[in-house]
Amino acid sequence: LNVEILSLFNGIYDYNLLIFSIFNFIISFIFFKKTKSNFLKPIFNFKRLKNALFLDKSLLILSFCFLVFLSVSFFIAYIMPPLEPDAQTYHFLRALEFSKNHNLNHFDINDIRALIMPINSEIVYCWIYTLKHKIYNFALLSYFSYIAIICAIWSILEYFKFSYRKRIFTIFIFSSLASIIVQISSLQTDIVVGALLICAFSLFIKKQTYFSSLSIALAMGVKSTGVMALIGFFILIIL
Repeated sequence: LNVEILSLFNGIYDYNLLIFSIFNFIISFIFFKKTKSNFLKPIFNFKRLKNALFLDKSLLILSFCFLVFLSVSFFIAYIMPPLEPDAQTYHFLRALEFSKNHNLNHFDINDIRALIMPINSEIVYCWIYTLKHKIYNFALLSYFSYIAIICAIWSILEYFKFSYRKRIFTIFIFSSLASIIVQISSLQTDIVVGALLICAFSLFIKKQTYFSSLSIALAMGVKSTGVMALIGFFILIIL
């Protein structure tokens, strides 16, 4: 939202973004504190988590491997510049043009995807580049989207009363999927869309309809295939 507002006035500059971001963070924090939202509450009990790990020794080994996986993925996401063909031809390129032109207007380019595809992820990349002026850290969006996915999975399984042990194994199995391992430290937007949609489902079953709708809208603004998820949500609403 900061980038979009500043774009109206050709004002996408580092100091403007910094001021707007701090202001919006303070407003959001006050809002969640005033409404006593569940967003600020811990999603798991550390004592129960510890007991679940020590009751099954295999979980301790898998947990260590999981932490190594998270650490290595974060390191790669933090230091690697955009290398994927899609990233170099329009994901990252759009962010550079937005930052250079100080707005989100169209620009001259041969790749039609840079003009017609949704831009929510590129807005985040533009925010990162404008503040840091470096071609690194863009994959952190995918990395933290993965973190959001495992938090949403945990929340959904908690809603359906699954044990801690089953929740942990579910997250480990999900994290072992090849597509997750590849995309967690890349600029591919599939994992971002997945995070927004699964968070939307988690919020929906907990009667947070407004935030669920917002999450779906953001997903459609990241990738047009997010529209297909509307069919599933319509079925849920009917049921």
